[in-house]
Amino acid sequence: MGELGLGDNIDRLPPLGDALPYVDIGTNRLAVAIQSGMRFTCVLLDDGGLKCWGSNHFGQLGQGDEDVRGDEPGEIGDDLPTIDFGDGRSVRAFSLHDVTPCAQLDDGSMKCRGHQTGAGATPDSMGDNLAPVATAADLGG
Repeated sequence: MGELGLGDNIDRLPPLGDALPYVDIGTNRLAVAIQSGMRFTCVLLDDGGLKCWGSNHFGQLGQGDEDVRGDEPGEIGDDLPTIDFGDGRSVRAFSLHDVTPCAQLDDGSMKCRGHQTGAGATPDSMGDNLAPVATAADLGG
């Protein structure tokens, strides 16, 4: 399902070490954090961008569709866009919950997509159209 982000569906079993290829996250980009969810992986980049690949049955990859990414050549690296959380928004931190990933943005808001939200699977559900979720601070807590 592409969760390794290596452009194929080959099972890679030990021994790994130097035999395991690096994942291309984009030209001149560095990974700040990486997490795996249920059959998908996301990486926070040094520029505040977030990229996800692998299974995408609920739009959890945040590309406005349900297409699997990372299981074929040309789907990773510079060919994989960062997730659009809204005009000028960048990601501070993120967390993956099965198939409902959430991101804390530079303005302090939090946006989630995937199974429990119904967002991320259609083009009109991302970017500025992706509504922030209420946090404890929003609720007076």
